[in-house]
Amino acid sequence: MRLNRRQTARALAMAATQAGGLRAMLPNEGKNLNVGKAAQGGVLAALLAKQGLGSAPAIFDEPFGYFSVFEPRGDFRESLRDLGRRFLVSEISLKPYPCGVVIHPVIDACINVTRRSGFDCGAVRSVDIFVHPRTAVLAEKPDPGSLITSRFSLHHAAALALTFGAADFDIFEGTDVADPGLTALRKRFVIHRSDEMTATQAKVVVELADGERMAEHVTKAVGGPDNPLSDDQLKRKFIQLCGGVMDGSAAGSLFAQCLALHDVHDVGDFVNKAVSGSYAP
Repeated sequence: MRLNRRQTARALAMAATQAGGLRAMLPNEGKNLNVGKAAQGGVLAALLAKQGLGSAPAIFDEPFGYFSVFEPRGDFRESLRDLGRRFLVSEISLKPYPCGVVIHPVIDACINVTRRSGFDCGAVRSVDIFVHPRTAVLAEKPDPGSLITSRFSLHHAAALALTFGAADFDIFEGTDVADPGLTALRKRFVIHRSDEMTATQAKVVVELADGERMAEHVTKAVGGPDNPLSDDQLKRKFIQLCGGVMDGSAAGSLFAQCLALHDVHDVGDFVNKAVSGSYAP
């Protein structure tokens, strides 16, 4: 195909991640390939099985099966105990912010700070952010150099939240990562890796120019199964994400249809209308 050096390197990376999904893909556009291929693989496997294609009958027990290759351990049967009875789809999170989920507690805490009486983003002297060590490993990026990298930077996400009191899709997409104000604010952050924090927790302590300190501690990020989005929050996100292909009225109508899928008699017709953007209020 006569790819140049850069294209060849990208092709090799995308081939490598398809072997099972690599975390190195997170801060770049190839990240979506990980989750996309996982979903595609599951659907393809089900379709092939339905058509009668044979395969290893005991893939979890085989000496060179899944667990012996990818995660050698002796208690794997425990993880399969609820197979067919417990469905993780009921435990998924609906992300309110378009960035790494480990950053969400930090954003929640920062937004809570902005709602405090007397808060002034322009008067922020320093910000101490306490997170689980894994959060820091994944997202401690004080100077994100691109839009995609900014989605995995807790510094950038926190700066957006403190500046705008929000960190939704439009704010991430519409803000320059090199904005002088955001860059200056990020430099005032100090990240603390705390073993006392869980992955769903964060503590933010903001000190203002007059010495006042404002602290917020989040134990359950918004959007998770234990703290789900409200219908109004979900609707706002849905309409915002549909903005590139349909107007707000059509998106609102489509949202209502999605909440009433149990009443839809022809899913094919529903999908065709959704794809074409032909839903009208």
